[in-house]
Amino acid sequence: MKTINLNGTYRLYRFETGAPETPDGLTGLPHIPAPVPGDVEAALTGAGLLPDVYFADNVKRAEALELSDWWYAYDFQFGGEDGDGGEPYLFFEGVDTLAEYFLNGAKLGQSGNMFVGSEFAVRGFLKRGKNTLAVRIRSAIGYALNFPSYPSEIAFPGGYEGLHIRKAAHMYGWDILPRLVSAGIIGNVELRFRPKIRFEQVALSTVFAREGLAGLRFFYEAKLPPEERGRFNVVLSGVCGGSRFEFAYKAELKQAALFPYVRQPALWYPAGTGGQPLYDVKVALVDSDGKERDVRTFRFGIRRVELDRENGGFSFRVNGVPVKAKGANLAPPDALPARGAGKFRGLAALLKEANCNMARVWGGGVYGSDGFYDACDEAGILVWQDVMLACHMYPQDGDLCARVRAEVEAVARRIRNHPSLALWCGGNETDWNWFCTGGNAENDKLTRGAIPAALRAADPDRPYYESAPAFTGEYTRKHGGVFSEDLEQIERQRAELPEEHWWWSRGDYRKFAAVTHKFIGETGYSGMPPLSSIQKFMPPGEERPSPDNPHWAAHLFPTDPSWDAPAKNYFGEVPFNTEDLILATQIAQAEAYKFIAERMRTDGNRTGVLFWTLNEAWPEYTSGMADYYGRRKLAFHYVKQSFAPRQTVMTEDTESGELRIIVLNDGLDPVSGDYTAKNERGEIVARGIFSVEGNSATAVAALGKGAGRYFYLYADFGGETVFNHFMPLAAPRDFKGYREHLKRVLARDGLTENDFIL
Repeated sequence: MKTINLNGTYRLYRFETGAPETPDGLTGLPHIPAPVPGDVEAALTGAGLLPDVYFADNVKRAEALELSDWWYAYDFQFGGEDGDGGEPYLFFEGVDTLAEYFLNGAKLGQSGNMFVGSEFAVRGFLKRGKNTLAVRIRSAIGYALNFPSYPSEIAFPGGYEGLHIRKAAHMYGWDILPRLVSAGIIGNVELRFRPKIRFEQVALSTVFAREGLAGLRFFYEAKLPPEERGRFNVVLSGVCGGSRFEFAYKAELKQAALFPYVRQPALWYPAGTGGQPLYDVKVALVDSDGKERDVRTFRFGIRRVELDRENGGFSFRVNGVPVKAKGANLAPPDALPARGAGKFRGLAALLKEANCNMARVWGGGVYGSDGFYDACDEAGILVWQDVMLACHMYPQDGDLCARVRAEVEAVARRIRNHPSLALWCGGNETDWNWFCTGGNAENDKLTRGAIPAALRAADPDRPYYESAPAFTGEYTRKHGGVFSEDLEQIERQRAELPEEHWWWSRGDYRKFAAVTHKFIGETGYSGMPPLSSIQKFMPPGEERPSPDNPHWAAHLFPTDPSWDAPAKNYFGEVPFNTEDLILATQIAQAEAYKFIAERMRTDGNRTGVLFWTLNEAWPEYTSGMADYYGRRKLAFHYVKQSFAPRQTVMTEDTESGELRIIVLNDGLDPVSGDYTAKNERGEIVARGIFSVEGNSATAVAALGKGAGRYFYLYADFGGETVFNHFMPLAAPRDFKGYREHLKRVLARDGLTENDFIL
């Protein structure tokens, strides 16, 4: 397919009132240059009309833009080329959000969803020579006033304006992000020439997979001349090293679903469990003369992912193998989506570096870029994909249901061929609003109606989970109608949820040892970013957090009860020195994540944890393992160790105080080697050899109380040396003593505490 890139510097017009209805009304009006892809804030900052919204509390200045309408205009030359007789279409990858499109003064259509692209046939409108493209974007806030309001609709403060608008929920303000509603042409713009005889869509999925044999579902939709029925073949082929397949079918007039078998397939597994072989797949539409009239190519991994929820469980299997999820939630790559699109692929690299095997694309943000899913395919990262609904009780009218269904079908068509895509989830914490207001989430027309219907149609071979966490009808009948402001009572009430967002017991992460949930979909603790990062978004002399400082108010989003809680809860005091405070909060965060990660991996009843979050979408103090600028916090370093596919860990019985050394092996094959454990005095407290079966955890030693205050574990897995460390739960937590311990831990990787402080 021939394409012409129409990105560039557009003309941007702002209207507080009285925006023209057609581009003819723009003649002679003042405008500023605007990058496309981009947001209006970038254009205004570039023109000197808006300060950097990421610095201090400048983001508050952007609120004055929320009721404005905008026009973009762009001139381009067209030489008349048509890509071998192709049909011309204008394609917009993403526009935020309520847009009307014009070419040479003629209206092409409109859109109202920032999550999906829009395409318009332009034959008859496109001309040789100069063409003028114009896009009007209406105020999302102003447009929201057109919808009716009902007491059944619930949202965060400020979020009511977004209930009907298909726009990222976090942009209206969230507990990890400021309000930054924005607007703009946020994705690529292209002129595309599609062959007249072509594929409309191609899908490939795995129906079953085992060693030696796999069954696939191959679906295509084609546009063929009815009078030439029977003249075309569809050829599906794939190559992955020495494994190959090829199947040829007589083309149906419009569509077909076919079920080929692949013998001796190269099976794809998540990172740590096995390899990630990817087939180079080609789907060709071939005429009776042997000419390929249209071709689709992509990479594909043969694997079968299952979500087992039987008998109160919540666990994943890949190709029949149980897989414990080690991962993180993804915050949006950036608070402004246009600036985040290019960062998505880097998040996959960060996940791989942290030894994660799963990532959750959170429902309050945006869907991932194509490059993100490509990178997850390569790295072996399973993707838990939320539909973009979060925390609110959304309208149940047919219009919104239809728009969400169309969105989900469009996104599924874009990303369904990726082996990394493991699970669809109906939304983030949407069931909770139903439950805590006395309703039954089984009646939600979005998560139990429109969304699963869309997925049954567009992606039928992938598991679906209604909401994270899900409150089933059975659970609601058992526990519904009980209302409480007591968090401990709420925690007890939710204790039997198989999958939970564990935001309870904020003062002491060690209480995780008593948690009965199988899978933790969210949990997080705050850690400050390094000083050099803070200095990028705060004025000189204001590096220390303070809720009373209006500049910090735009960057202070701790997931703990207060900004100083991590240091106070862990060390019993809050260091006065800013550098010490940074380190203290990072230590508290790192120890919490380490404890939870290793408890999950060594407990046979637990099946996974996804930390909140891997990254940060804004310069801020919150719970990401890497800050907005990509600086890794101490928690990232600890999680990387705790999630290593082959590792030794030490655990402590919370009642007896007994310490155990456990060897972990995520791989399919057995491993053997030797281990040594030392205390802070350098004394060897345990030493031995081990042999551990594939995909298992084996205890190899036990120690009594008093063996040490800090421990250092060394293991050799047949030439691969790994290191870990442990501090007993009852050990005194003094800041000075911990820093000595930290020196030993970081020295193994050539690091010092300044790598995290400064």
